[in-house]
Amino acid sequence: MKKIILFLLLLTAVVSNAQIKQVQEEESSLTEIGTISPLGQPMHMVCYKDEETNVYIFKYLDTEYKTLKQYEHFMFKDTGNDFETLYTTIIDGLKEKEKKSIKLELESNFVWINFVKSFGMTLVSFSSIEGKNESLHKGTSNMFTKKQIEKLFGKK
Repeated sequence: MKKIILFLLLLTAVVSNAQIKQVQEEESSLTEIGTISPLGQPMHMVCYKDEETNVYIFKYLDTEYKTLKQYEHFMFKDTGNDFETLYTTIIDGLKEKEKKSIKLELESNFVWINFVKSFGMTLVSFSSIEGKNESLHKGTSNMFTKKQIEKLFGKK
């Protein structure tokens, strides 16, 4: 009788302490708006929208490190028409003759939109910092063309 009780006790302990268990996957509320990944390379920048909270998330490959693939992001809640305003600001900046940086203040960080003219084309890049402390640089994206920005914002 002792052996049976000991066996049942050990069996219960082994079954109840399983190290691997299956987790039910929840439906993601993120929708991909657009992505930039030239010529089959890893993703350089992607835009998601969280349908539940109406938050846009821009995730980009940080070009500060050449051997390390580190991704950074910035996000904002779309109140009013902020997503379209950001798109219009970038497209207008690509058309302007004078190239300058635009600094945007978001809820939790700052984002700079940098415009550069190279080989007769105007390019745009993004850089951001975490929090409101400008000394905490977070990363800089690659340079993108107008066509790539349109693809990122889901316009083409």
